[in-house]
Amino acid sequence: MRRLSLALLAAILLAAPQTLAGTESRAAQAEEPEEAGQALLQAALSGNTRALESALAAGADTEIRGPRGHTPLMLATGAGHGEVVARLLDAGSKVGATRAETGWTALHLAAYANKPDIAGKLLDAGAEVDARGTLRDATPLWWAAHEGHRPAIAVLLDAKADPEARDNRTGNTPLLAAASNPEAIAVVSELIVAGAKVNARSTQDGMTALSLATKVGNIAAVDLLLKADAAPDATDDTGRTPLHIAAENGQSEIAHRLIDAGAPLDLRSERGDTPLDRAAVLARAGLVKRLLDEGADPDQPGRAGRPPLISAAMTGDAEVIRTLLDAGAKVEAREPGTGNTALMLAANRGALNAVRTLVNAGADVNARANDGWTALQAAEMFGAGEIAAYLRANGAGD
Repeated sequence: MRRLSLALLAAILLAAPQTLAGTESRAAQAEEPEEAGQALLQAALSGNTRALESALAAGADTEIRGPRGHTPLMLATGAGHGEVVARLLDAGSKVGATRAETGWTALHLAAYANKPDIAGKLLDAGAEVDARGTLRDATPLWWAAHEGHRPAIAVLLDAKADPEARDNRTGNTPLLAAASNPEAIAVVSELIVAGAKVNARSTQDGMTALSLATKVGNIAAVDLLLKADAAPDATDDTGRTPLHIAAENGQSEIAHRLIDAGAPLDLRSERGDTPLDRAAVLARAGLVKRLLDEGADPDQPGRAGRPPLISAAMTGDAEVIRTLLDAGAKVEAREPGTGNTALMLAANRGALNAVRTLVNAGADVNARANDGWTALQAAEMFGAGEIAAYLRANGAGD
């Protein structure tokens, strides 16, 4: 394909009468429709309506493709030129034409770019509301939800777009896609009102919209979903509830809402995790306290059968350890398999404040693990001289 000549481009873009007259005199040349088509692409992208009319008058093919496979209608849609879109539709542009690389129609572009007025024009012209592109096999509504575009969502839902149409990569519905976007609160609301299934699960990992909103810390979306009867005890493919996910991500406020909604406190995932154990492992002291205040069992075993105090000692977080002990956790709890106590693990970690907290709570400084090692030996082995001295001062012997 030859590039548009500078003379013809200038004539069409600038619409200079004297130059256009020269263009008309060359109308019989075989290459002119092709050149006019190139000018049509430029006019559609720029929104120049005079240039558009000139290109159409010169015989431009409305289905010509740009370098990346876009038709003039697609270019005008993506750029938000509503007047140009309307004129191209009047001129016979195919509203269902697709771009080879993505399989997107102009309606996909309008949804993705949040151009509700243009989306309306395309739908009025017969655009398929649930057309699927090859990119994720997703519909325009799915992409609008993914991007958090409420205005486009409203137009598409009015046109009866399917609120349950999933993409083929994540297996998410539009509501799941919106819940994953912390900026898409209005879209979550719009989809719920439209009747989207609030407990639909991703086919990729089994997560619900409530779990996804929890993961990204979208408190407003969590509130909307719970009000719409989203299940706080729904589990994903690994057995995690939204409360597990809140614990993993330090979402204390969301955890409080989930607990108020009836989320189970001590449910173990397939890996054995409880929300409390996850919060302890990740040293999220505030959330540990909240879970304990709500009634979580301070000794409920987590992953690998470890009590939360053991998990906390492995991280060396004195505040979490103190919080667990204040809630009644057993100071002499042991790690399954090794027989390590929390004191041994804290000493091994080199966490002096954690060691002091445990000793002050009555931890046995001379307790031995299954291999016979004591906290003092662990401290000396790893060069924690200050801890070793502290243990000796508190009765530890060789």
